[in-house]
Amino acid sequence: MKKTIPLFALLYSFFVWHGNAQSLLNDIGVVNSYQVNYPANFSTGTPPGGIMFTFKVKTGNTNTGSSDLKLNSYPAYSILKNGNFAVQAGDIKTDAFVTVIFDGANWQMLSVAGNPSGNVASSGNAGYIPRFASSTALLNSTLQTDGTWTSIGIAPTTNYLFRVDQPTSVFPAIYGLNSVAAGTAIWGYNNNVSAGSIGINGQSVGAGTGLNGSNTGTGYGVYGLNNSTGYAAYFQQSSTGYAAAFMGGNVGIGTPTPLNRLDVSGNMAIGAYAGVNTAPANSLIVSGRVGIGIVAPSFPLDVIGVTRLQNDALTNSQVLYVGSASTAGTGSNSSKSIFIQRSGANVNPTHEAIGIQSSVTNTGGTSTNIAAHFSASGATNNYAIITGGGNVGIGTATPQNRLDVSSNMAIGAYAGVNTAPANSFIVSGNVGIGTATPALKLDVRGSNATATTASRVNLVQIGASDAASPLVVRVGIKTDATAANRYGYIEALATGPENLIFQPQNGNVGIGTTNVPPNARLAIRDGHWQSQQSAAPTFTPGSGAGTTPTISLLNATDVAGTVSVTMGAAPGGAANVCTINFNKSYTTPPIVVLTPANAISAQTTSARQTYTTSATGGFTITFGGSAALAGNVYIWNYIVIETQ
Repeated sequence: MKKTIPLFALLYSFFVWHGNAQSLLNDIGVVNSYQVNYPANFSTGTPPGGIMFTFKVKTGNTNTGSSDLKLNSYPAYSILKNGNFAVQAGDIKTDAFVTVIFDGANWQMLSVAGNPSGNVASSGNAGYIPRFASSTALLNSTLQTDGTWTSIGIAPTTNYLFRVDQPTSVFPAIYGLNSVAAGTAIWGYNNNVSAGSIGINGQSVGAGTGLNGSNTGTGYGVYGLNNSTGYAAYFQQSSTGYAAAFMGGNVGIGTPTPLNRLDVSGNMAIGAYAGVNTAPANSLIVSGRVGIGIVAPSFPLDVIGVTRLQNDALTNSQVLYVGSASTAGTGSNSSKSIFIQRSGANVNPTHEAIGIQSSVTNTGGTSTNIAAHFSASGATNNYAIITGGGNVGIGTATPQNRLDVSSNMAIGAYAGVNTAPANSFIVSGNVGIGTATPALKLDVRGSNATATTASRVNLVQIGASDAASPLVVRVGIKTDATAANRYGYIEALATGPENLIFQPQNGNVGIGTTNVPPNARLAIRDGHWQSQQSAAPTFTPGSGAGTTPTISLLNATDVAGTVSVTMGAAPGGAANVCTINFNKSYTTPPIVVLTPANAISAQTTSARQTYTTSATGGFTITFGGSAALAGNVYIWNYIVIETQ
């Protein structure tokens, strides 16, 4: 396969190494291994790409096959012909003049093989051609000139000083290499001020590159200068390729010393704003969306990753201002000025993901720091902030409830005016628990209790904080379908005695009365005092009641009741009739008042007198004289008064 001509060799051939620019050297090597010493300070490594010279073959050194050439102290490299073919026997003749050029990997023989003069014919195949006097075939291309316009691979075209067509390879049509710091590899200059005039035009109709500029030093790969009304550089893409591609190095627009991949000194417009709107100085305007950390932004500004907005000036200025010029909503969905979303699976279970974090740490005796300020007004429904799922913590970074407030809180008119005690809250209005319309300062309702539901609902509980020995007081209601069975209650609950005391310090208690103060320690108006207990007292018959007496207790409690005794056979004299045993013992022996309830029990003779003796666990009824008669019925009412 023939090798296509690289760009740098053509440039040397056409622009530099023409005429007698070559250097003539003498071969000092042997057959098939030629060697020359070039009068220049070359070092080890690889010969400079594009170096070309002519050497005279030493007498007797006609090659017999593949050959190589060693320049100065460089390693020997193969000699090729016609671009990619090894030289054959007799291609390099004794005492012949051979012109070669180094392509970076091999020595390319420019002389026609076997031509002892070293000259190149006017037509034929050759790998590298230094100069042509007329149209000459170069492999599949032809270097042509009509006296004014010059071209390679295509007929000379009017208005093209030099045109190169590369139809068969992926190599560049023109390749310019400059090894001098201040030099220029390719310079196209157009002095015509007419619109549309072009200095250099690079065009690709396939998937290649129209214009490729590369710089490995401190200069420029492509340099465009415009002194008129045109463009310093104009790139256009009309196929599936790219209008311009900058590979490696930095690109500067408005600056000759770009420090980043793209440096723009001035303003910039992207999208529909480009060529239509002028951005403010040193600013950027974008008509579409901006994605940071995301390739498919869904919002005007879509950021994935950490974002920092900072303003060092302590003035009334905004670090980030987000607003809307819309005067009315046109849809049923919510319009969001800022939408912040954090999603994804946390690999580390201890990882903490934060959507928004705000911190203000300005110091100063008169400064006011506000980490977040929200305000909403002007609409029918104005909400400064709405939180969806998750808990909200104020003063705590680990809220356990929908709202956790660490420290104090004020609600209503007290907010911003009064300081609540530590770990407390103060409310200027009403507080509703279980009701959305509190009518009182503290209005507590059963959340699921109705008047017709038979249930016992505890509404308020007040207790000690000692969990080991709980002591609480509860206030609640008992509901029922029957109105007579409904009531409210207060109870004390404890692990030990469950005591409930009213007015322990002093004062009276009134029930059904508005007298202030009540006229007794316990004043009951238009009602009766009643003692109720879950189990009635019991009784124990005595010898004074005879054998197998009949004893019954009527409406009996530890406080009051009625005792009925029908004497059995042979009642005893001066003996106890029966003992009433309290259901719950008193702390000290109470006072028992016994009142006769029938005629026989009201006898006043000494033989029938009765008396009682009390103890903490009950009291005893005793006849003081002779025995009663069998079959007699004695009825007494009793009242027990506790002493303390």
